[in-house]
Amino acid sequence: MATKLKAERFSIAEAEARKARLALADEITARDRQLTDMQQLLATNTEKLAVAQKAQADVLRKERELDDAKARPLPVAIVD
Repeated sequence: MATKLKAERFSIAEAEARKARLALADEITARDRQLTDMQQLLATNTEKLAVAQKAQADVLRKERELDDAKARPLPVAIVD
């Protein structure tokens, strides 16, 4: 009877350990998926930021060019 009880306990412990390993593996897989998704989101946001920064730099450059053009005196031609 004691050996049968011991075998039963061992079997239950083994089944619980298997369930725990599977649960952990599922959790790790989910975290890996989440990490991959976050890395893709970061890459997308980094690209969007680069495009926005370039657009902002272009606008600032054009504003400076316009300000420079306004500051220059216009040539005056006298026609007889």
